[in-house]
Amino acid sequence: MLLLASPMRRRAAAACSVLLLGAGAVGCGSDSTSSATGPTPDASSSPTPETTPSLTSDATPSATTVTGTTIDITITATSVDPSGQQLKVQAGKPITLRITAEGSGELHVHSSPEQEIAYPSGTSEHTLTLDQPGLVDVEDHELDKLIVKLEVR
Repeated sequence: MLLLASPMRRRAAAACSVLLLGAGAVGCGSDSTSSATGPTPDASSSPTPETTPSLTSDATPSATTVTGTTIDITITATSVDPSGQQLKVQAGKPITLRITAEGSGELHVHSSPEQEIAYPSGTSEHTLTLDQPGLVDVEDHELDKLIVKLEVR
């Protein structure tokens, strides 16, 4: 003898199937999304800026935003500060050289292509961008001093 399920039982079974499938899809979707991309930021919240190191006139690292790096350089008749330190910078991001000098002169940036930056007596700012990864020396040839070695990443 063949037993047929009542119409009410078939509807209840169909409803349970739909609920179970829906719950499974939601559970799977939220797990894979959160582990792959992390939580979605709220449009009203502002992002926390990332930081990259920069050099100040006393040659200690400080934080700047990812928009670039600022390097404070002091040049006297016989010395430079910083003097030969290596600093990591991001390829394609602006690098601002804030130069305070007793007299005018010229910095040489040994990048590809090489760059020369003339600076006046007093304080001036000069911006450059390095696109090629590698090590780039910034020197004052007149004083024969390495100011900073930039590690472009």
